[in-house]
Amino acid sequence: MDIVQRLKKLVDHKTSIGIFSIVPIGVFAIQGNGVTMICTNCFEAEYKTTKTELTVTVNGESHVLRDLDCETCPACGESIFTHAQSLEIDKKRVTLEFGLKPLLTSDQLKTLRRVLDMKLAEICDLLHVGRNTYGRWERGEVEITPSMNLLVHSLMEKMPDVCDKVIKK
Repeated sequence: MDIVQRLKKLVDHKTSIGIFSIVPIGVFAIQGNGVTMICTNCFEAEYKTTKTELTVTVNGESHVLRDLDCETCPACGESIFTHAQSLEIDKKRVTLEFGLKPLLTSDQLKTLRRVLDMKLAEICDLLHVGRNTYGRWERGEVEITPSMNLLVHSLMEKMPDVCDKVIKK
């Protein structure tokens, strides 16, 4: 009896001999020095790493992420993403989202604070950043970080009149 047949039998009878575990994305079997992942859809073959593309929605717009690693069963065509592959997809989606928001300039950050009629300490408390950090952004000594840029854009989008004054469309 080969490893796939043994695993099928073990899964069907819900018994355990300590060499496999069932997880949401596959059955792992220890063979020699390596671990293989058996397709849980057909139980006929091991998943193989292949490339795929995935459509994601960012800010209401669809974007295609290409050349993504995934695990595909050669027998039935079932495709899954491992945890590590899912994390890579999420990184690409976040990078795409950051890239869609133009980096705010020092003048725009000064204008934002003026339009909101906030003191330096107030805007720093709102954004949970230090006064020196925001001051360096306003003076143009350093660029705003991508995550803070996204946060400030999200804040401004909640107030269209502020956004119009800061971005000057």
